[in-house]
Amino acid sequence: MSGPAIGLWLFEPRGFADILADVVPWLETFCKPVEAKAGGDVDFWVRDGSALGLQAFAPADVGLFFLSEDEEIPAEDEDYSAFSRSPVQGLIVGAGCSGSVNHVLPGHLTLARPPSRCADGPSSEAAG
Repeated sequence: MSGPAIGLWLFEPRGFADILADVVPWLETFCKPVEAKAGGDVDFWVRDGSALGLQAFAPADVGLFFLSEDEEIPAEDEDYSAFSRSPVQGLIVGAGCSGSVNHVLPGHLTLARPPSRCADGPSSEAAG
């Protein structure tokens, strides 16, 4: 059973390999293991919740998380008129299983995202 997921919209195109080059070293500072998958996705297990602002965190209660490219963004049937520009690419941060901490962590991961060209303030708008 899959858990919660958050969709992130990017408003400037970027190669997924370049995104991973920014994100994986950051994940490795508080996750173990961090595994690249054959399809390009990354699986990881959070081991240090304090890096995400979580004080009462038990790694044993947490399952797999993943980062993947959202092949459905931009969607042709979506109305993006509320935004100053339409998204050109999407990412998904998700949990591999359900449970209260697995619902909290994707949000914390998204808010604590690493500094990079894909996360530079106004040009990154979260959706989900």
